[in-house]
Amino acid sequence: MTAAQLRELGFTKMGHHEDDDWPEGYFYFSIEFGDMLFHTGGNDEAEEDGGWYIQDPTMTIKIWQYSEAKM
Repeated sequence: MTAAQLRELGFTKMGHHEDDDWPEGYFYFSIEFGDMLFHTGGNDEAEEDGGWYIQDPTMTIKIWQYSEAKM
């Protein structure tokens, strides 16, 4: 999945904050549905894996395909 597809699905890019332990330039995407928060892996993982995935709140499911996420 691409960053553009995540934005099309309504995900928001979340970046590095000074108070975080994350490295400079690190970011991920997230979206909220009621009390459920879905997020992606970080940009470092996306670069390594060649694409983005969406993870459910319990971190048990990873969705790699845009068509699956859109459903």
